[in-house]
Amino acid sequence: MNNVLFLLALLPACYLTQDTMIYNVQKNGLVVLTKDNFKSTVLDQHGDWLVIFDGDMKLVRCEIQKTICDDVKNSVKVYEEAFVGLKAIGFKIGRVDFVDTSNRGLIANYPFVKGFPSYVIFGKNKDKPILFRYKMNTAKEIVNMVKFLNDQPLLASGQCGRNSGPSPGKSTYELSDDNFKEVVLQCQEPWLVVFYASGDKFSQCNMYTKKFEEAAGTMLNRVKFGKFHLGLSKLVPIYNPGYVVCKTVFFRAGDKSGPPLDYNHGIASEGFSRGIVPWLQGQLG
Repeated sequence: MNNVLFLLALLPACYLTQDTMIYNVQKNGLVVLTKDNFKSTVLDQHGDWLVIFDGDMKLVRCEIQKTICDDVKNSVKVYEEAFVGLKAIGFKIGRVDFVDTSNRGLIANYPFVKGFPSYVIFGKNKDKPILFRYKMNTAKEIVNMVKFLNDQPLLASGQCGRNSGPSPGKSTYELSDDNFKEVVLQCQEPWLVVFYASGDKFSQCNMYTKKFEEAAGTMLNRVKFGKFHLGLSKLVPIYNPGYVVCKTVFFRAGDKSGPPLDYNHGIASEGFSRGIVPWLQGQLG
């Protein structure tokens, strides 16, 4: 479900409920987390957590067609079902009040949390939490996705790409002939690389790359994501001989002397966001 902070500006008001947070603590068995207990309860203790940065439902407004209200209602229902499945595999579910000003210091520690509701996994490495951004249709998909992300080994902090990094404010690397060998081919980490084109003529690809960047934020520390612009290049003909717009390839961890695997699920945004998770899961084993 998309963050709904921007809904504050939508009119007319169409309140879904009164005097409640989006997720009810007692109904869902949630642990109330604050600036005072977050460290001792989540960070300093063993165990996996899914933490919801939640807000007052009264602040969620609808469009005239009520499509946003329906989306909120449906997503909440699915996530509440997922909580049961997550608890069954050992996860604890906590809630932080995103709107409470006393929690601003806590929230500031996680700048990737931009609005509510936001879902963050504090799992094997509590110092590197994972923002859960995927829109899932069923509780089973949510449970499987959370488990998949938490089970993946963290990337080793090697020397590859030491002179390069993700684009400012993003989780994707800008790749070129100059840095591709050092950043991708000489690394032990797995990579997903998209060869893209930009501009008004490539609206589908523009949409695809946005989803690509969202996925990169979610899979941070599991798979590295890179963007290679289709242009004058000696490498593009090697890995994308047809100069296919938004062709996406996967380089497995370890030796990359062989050809990468093609990700052949189209360039539609929904196709990517739904298909990439099970596909990567299969590749990562």
